[in-house]
Formats: sequence, C-alpha cells, structure tokens
Amino acid sequence: MAFHADQLFFDGDTSITEETSADLQVGPGEYDLSAVVKELDGSAEITVLESDDDSSYDVLATFPPITEVGNYHRKVVTQKEYLRMTVDPGTSIKLTAGPTRGKDGGANPS
Repeated sequence: MAFHADQLFFDGDTSITEETSADLQVGPGEYDLSAVVKELDGSAEITVLESDDDSSYDVLATFPPITEVGNYHRKVVTQKEYLRMTVDPGTSIKLTAGPTRGKDGGANPS
C-alpha cells in the first residue's frame, strides 16, 4: 500500500487516545482512502468529512468498524476542496491513513 508522505491524515507515529482529526486539501474527485491500523486497544470509528473552505465540515462517509489490527479501505467521491478524517478511538489506536488505492471493506489482517 503506497502512501504519499505529504498526503497523510495520520502518520502512524502517535498513539491516538482521544478524538483526533487531520485534513488535506485534495480537490473534487474520487479517492480510495486507506487506514493501516498498527496498534489497537479496544475499537475505533473513522469518519471522513468534506468541506469547501476548511472551516465547516460535513460527514461524507464512515469506514467499516475498526475492531482489529489490519488494513481498512473506503472509496469516496467529493465535490469539495478538503477532506478530513476523524478518529474516535474506544481506547487507543495507532494508524497511518491517507489516499491510496483499495476497495471498501473491513480488516485485512497483516
């Protein structure tokens, strides 16, 4: 799975223990978003939001439930300029996430 270093929602180096989000300026289009969950204690929810101006965001999509370490994918289509990924962990999660190629689906354990 190839991530572009300048196009990451999360870089995989920090454990997330409270609701966290990161945003990217992407422009309108179809995107395959991936999340590689490296560590997980409990479960987590990942929501994708979109915005015209990076100020007010609306829900675009959600990932399948995050219940185990592995690779998760979600295809989205946006007409907006910005995407934001929000992670609401049940306890603690460490992941790398950003635009890649893939299909919608649950974990593919590594």
